Amino acid sequence: MDAAVVRAMSSAAGLGLLPFWTDPVCAVVTAWHPLADEDVLRPAQLAELPLRLAPCDANPPFRDLITTVLRDASRTAGRAAVHTPAGHLADIATDPTASWTAFYRAGDLPPSQPVAIRPLAGVEITTSLVVPPGPAGPALGLLLDSFRG
Repeated sequence: MDAAVVRAMSSAAGLGLLPFWTDPVCAVVTAWHPLADEDVLRPAQLAELPLRLAPCDANPPFRDLITTVLRDASRTAGRAAVHTPAGHLADIATDPTASWTAFYRAGDLPPSQPVAIRPLAGVEITTSLVVPPGPAGPALGLLLDSFRG
């Protein structure tokens, strides 16, 4: 069985994608920003703040997801997002200019920084199994059955 697990891909030329689960996307803002007091952040609330994301080649599907969400929010909010080079949580915590980043949880969170991590309303990332086109073979069928419970 030849298969791979990917996040945030909506298509793969000549291959099949079988969605397995979704993870919420979180926004990180500095703890002193007024948005840190919110329980959940909406993309429109963040649309005018500079965004810190890894370079496009580091995770193109995730970057596309976030920039599309912001572009849609900017139409609603009437503002455009500003994109800045990638930064770390410490950069967000210590930079006197408010900015933010987005991430999905792929393990334990880093040690506490003076930042606020909040769910980003309505934004999820899908993890899929990439498989050869056509019907599932016996091994893939067993794997799929184990996930279906």
